[in-house]
Amino acid sequence: MSKSFMIKFLDVSSWWRLGPTGVATALLVALIAFHAYAQETSDTDDSNSAATEVPDGGAESEDGPENEEAATQESAASGEPEIPVPTMGPSTNLPLPRFVSFKSSEGYARRGPSRSHRIDWIFTVKGTPLEVTAEFGHWRRIHAFDGSGGWMHYALLSGVRTVVFTAEETRMRVSPSHDAPIRAIAKRLVIGKLGKCNTDWCRVATKNYKGWVPKSSIWGVYDDEIRD
Repeated sequence: MSKSFMIKFLDVSSWWRLGPTGVATALLVALIAFHAYAQETSDTDDSNSAATEVPDGGAESEDGPENEEAATQESAASGEPEIPVPTMGPSTNLPLPRFVSFKSSEGYARRGPSRSHRIDWIFTVKGTPLEVTAEFGHWRRIHAFDGSGGWMHYALLSGVRTVVFTAEETRMRVSPSHDAPIRAIAKRLVIGKLGKCNTDWCRVATKNYKGWVPKSSIWGVYDDEIRD
């Protein structure tokens, strides 16, 4: 029913000619017609709100999960079930997370898993230990001890294990015991190659010395990790 017809129909100026019974009938018909008109308007409004405009930048990059963390947080806030984090890399079938090392003299950590994404960090220290937390094709999402990181191409990474000393000074001992003789003292941010590890100690080789150090004084090895 059109809006103009409704206005004309509801014009009460001419209803006096109908008499009491006619007015009652007209009112009933008017109510039914008005209800149909309101329903039609409601249906039209609903159809207009069925599609939501996607704001600029709202679409996911075709190169990979650039906003993976934000999507996970949004899913949790909305009550939707979270996608379980894989424990094995989909590209390598290696454990996630895991430690690797930076094998080049310069490399870029990017915002997303492709060369078209912006560079967030430039790594320049060969041997820097890195933790891999995700994989996408030839790209690995990594981070270093200080929190710097991003997506790095796998060709810049090595499976050789290294660690970085996090304490201001760490005593490197002859054997894994606080009573063992001291062989050398390593300064903070010195990088060494990781050797054997038990529950509390690891054997580390720096440029000039080798010795056992507490796990709590290095970064690049897990607390429960055992290495023979």
